[in-house]
Amino acid sequence: MGKTTYKRLPGSQSLRQRLLLASLSSTAIIVEDIRSDSTWPGLLPHEVSLLRLFEKVCDDCVVEINETGTKLKYKPGIIVGGRNLVHDCGLSRSIGYFLEPLIVLALFAKKPLSIRLKGITNDPKDPSVDTFRSATLPMLKRFGIPTEGLDLKIENRGVAPFGGGEILLSIPIVQCLTAVTWMDEGMVKRIRGVTFSTRVSVQLENTMIHSARGIFNRLLPDVHIFTDHRVGPQAGKSPGYGISLVAETTSGCFISTDTTVSYRRGEEGGEMEEEKTELVPAEDVGQQSASALLGEIEQGGVVDSAHQGLLFLLCALCPQDVSKVRVGKLSPYGIETLRNIRDFLGVKFIIKPDPSTETREDPEQFAKLQVFSQIGERKDCCRTFMGMVSSSEPGTQALAFSQVSPLGRRLGPVTGGQSSTGPGPFGQSLFRSAMETGPLASGLGRRALCPSDPSICGRDDLSLSNKAERPNRPSQCGTTTNMASLRLWELWSVHQTTESVEWIATDSRKTSRNQ
Repeated sequence: MGKTTYKRLPGSQSLRQRLLLASLSSTAIIVEDIRSDSTWPGLLPHEVSLLRLFEKVCDDCVVEINETGTKLKYKPGIIVGGRNLVHDCGLSRSIGYFLEPLIVLALFAKKPLSIRLKGITNDPKDPSVDTFRSATLPMLKRFGIPTEGLDLKIENRGVAPFGGGEILLSIPIVQCLTAVTWMDEGMVKRIRGVTFSTRVSVQLENTMIHSARGIFNRLLPDVHIFTDHRVGPQAGKSPGYGISLVAETTSGCFISTDTTVSYRRGEEGGEMEEEKTELVPAEDVGQQSASALLGEIEQGGVVDSAHQGLLFLLCALCPQDVSKVRVGKLSPYGIETLRNIRDFLGVKFIIKPDPSTETREDPEQFAKLQVFSQIGERKDCCRTFMGMVSSSEPGTQALAFSQVSPLGRRLGPVTGGQSSTGPGPFGQSLFRSAMETGPLASGLGRRALCPSDPSICGRDDLSLSNKAERPNRPSQCGTTTNMASLRLWELWSVHQTTESVEWIATDSRKTSRNQ
């Protein structure tokens, strides 16, 4: 046998990805100066636990650590996989820290992987197991990973500082990944979520759901957030609660965020601090998580910022073919991933910013809704809208605005309200506030409710942007409906004067070609 050549790497940054890429590329590495100047030098408990996990999944893997823990020698072995494996992830980091490298590693094993992981299931530092189940696993299917044998089951919940959670992960094997061209973000069509609580009152979950839905229900009706209250051994060993939210688009993208509230760990990572800090109220948790999801949607891209690194890894591990993906603003983790891929795999990504259309590839696929409003001597033209048709209270014209992009992906707080009754014009003050406040001036779109006008609700030439989900048109105007009964219709051209409001159904393709 020849002498093993080691690749020398300084520092402890991105140690998890370096170990993963070293195993996939069969590259022996030496990591030096691991926190040599820190108060607690050397490898941390969760990094040692990750090395032990790699030893269980791989055969003939060699790990050598010096006495101070500041130098690591790692020689990868053969990725075997296996059934009925068990690993304790410890209490320094949550299970989510171990899931990403484990999933990628298991895809290229000789046998399918079935492993039970114990530790902390939900933690604010890492993506929760709910996010992996609802957003990460569906993303893997785009790369040709079979659905059969791909599963993540949460058996016990566990939060910091004492954990007590357990999950069962099953990953199939693949011969090779499939290169993807994933450029279409689509429009948000539904939001799903789950709340959990361990060793606390179940009422906290209802409070989180109520506060989160208070934001989402003003933007789209299809919002369902489920509860998962655990008691007894299934609740783990520490009190805590949290929420995980996922927005699904018409093109099959999953944008996710999660939030967990629990007591902090001590210095050693295993004991609770003597003085318990006051936990964040459940109402604030729901609002913050909903706002975080809206922020991820606003950034654009086919995945959220937490999944950028995994997306780049899967693209780099595809056969020698071109993969094209669209992402939002690169996160620090995503940038570090690109650097590690270049160093270990020799794969380079060509990044092309698209400032004119942000994250849209074809801005002419959808029509623009232009609002021509005249306020005194000033005219504001070319405002982008998206129309929503609804019947409302008899004799009432409803107008509401919520932030969306031309693709329908951006959402935000509702501004606006109801105008005067009868078939008269919209309130000028309402239009002035809608035009001059919020991110309207930056070119973002809006969703609007059309008035109760028989000429609108009775039109037969309306069409949906997504024709497969065409809703039933209201049979007549003047009936009472709520926000849940609203249906997203095709785009409209609204011509506003000081005397009347005219709603005209337009063909999106013709409109876009003419502009």
